[in-house]
This record gives sequence, C-alpha cells and structure tokens, in this order.
Amino acid sequence: MANNWTRDQLFLALRLYFETPFGRLHQGNPEIIALAARIDRTSSAVAMKLSNFASIDPEIVKSGRKGLSGASVADRSAWSEFTSDWTTAVEATESAPQPPISETEIETLQKRRVGQEFFRRAVLGNFNNHCCATGIAIPRLLVASHIVPWADDRYNRLNPANGLCLAATHDKAFDAGLITLDNDFRWEISRDLLVGANLATQSLFRPLAGQQIRPPANISLSADLVRQHRERARQQCHYA
Repeated sequence: MANNWTRDQLFLALRLYFETPFGRLHQGNPEIIALAARIDRTSSAVAMKLSNFASIDPEIVKSGRKGLSGASVADRSAWSEFTSDWTTAVEATESAPQPPISETEIETLQKRRVGQEFFRRAVLGNFNNHCCATGIAIPRLLVASHIVPWADDRYNRLNPANGLCLAATHDKAFDAGLITLDNDFRWEISRDLLVGANLATQSLFRPLAGQQIRPPANISLSADLVRQHRERARQQCHYA
C-alpha cells in the first residue's frame, strides 16, 4: 500500500528545506533524522524529499545545482502553496501535531512569536551564516533582519526574501534607516553616520559605501521590498 505524504508532512519538510543549506540535505543531518522520527518516516526518505524540492527550487536550478528528479505533483503543489503565503504556511507547521511536551515548554512556545525561529534559520541559512555586510560568521552575533518590518507586511513577514543576515550593530542601523540598499543591492550609508558621527562610527560604516552585499545562497531578495526600505530610510535619515 502506498504511503503517500500528507500535506502536513510536506509542509514540515518544506519548512526544514528552507531552513537547511543545500549541502546539508542528507540523511545524516540530525535535523532530518529528528523530522523523520516525528513524522514516522526514514531519514533517507526525508532527505530524498528535500532533494526533490531542490529540483523545483528556481534558485537552485538557476545556480546550476541539481536536486533529485522525482518531485511529484503533490510536491509541486505543496511548494506553490507554501511559497505563495509564507506566513500561513509556517503557521500551519507550528500547529502540526507535535510530540508531547511539558507545561513549561508549552508556555515558552506560546510566548514565542509564531514563525520567529523559522525566519531566523531560513535567513541565516540563506547567507550561509555570514553577515551580508561584514562577513562576520558567528551565529550568536547575527540577526535575521526584516527588510520591511514584521508589523508592516503580514504577507512577507516570514518570507526569507524579506530578510538580511546582519551583525547586531548593522541590524540596528538598518532597522533605523541609517543604512539601506540601492537597486543593485549595494550599500548606501546615511550622512548621519558619515558626517555627524564620531570617527569610530565612521570607520565602521564608511567602508561599506557602494559595496555589494554578500549574495544570498538560495532565495533572492525582493527588489520591491528593498525599494520600500530605501524610501522609508530616506524619509527617516539624511542621504546625499
């Protein structure tokens, strides 16, 4: 009897796919093993499913990398549904059946913003755990920074195309509109940081001016969301 994947299982696999760098889509990955146990499948079956998703991922195909060629109609349908409304899809994985947990853990999960962990993992994974401005590669120092704020765009709040991986200081500057990106994803630095700041601040940000960001590995940034950030930044701060 065929053991077809359910929609819940496909969504959980897709969530893990977007959280996982391409090079770690293998059955020995502890997170793949954990998901396999959770949905009562083998780790090889989960790894194969994630590799099937890679074959229909336009960014993977465009880069010349290849997944497995066995993506089913259900796989393609789940991909389309998941990526057409990131927030609803990720929320669905939050409500999918979970192993029993303690009351303390339940309370902690309830306090956590729905999808926050997914967005962080997906964005950091998209930049291979490197700050896209400085190259810093210590995850504890990195932030998944929204291009358009969480509260301003429900549709894109969990979309990795709405995220930059930034060191904490640069995340604060980006959030405040003190730095932004041009149409070619090159850094623009406000005069507030280049003229009105002390030498230490200038020396931190001046080298970024005109430099292109470290490119994402899997999911391209949304040019429209970057434009929205730039327009807001120019209203908040002083640019040449």
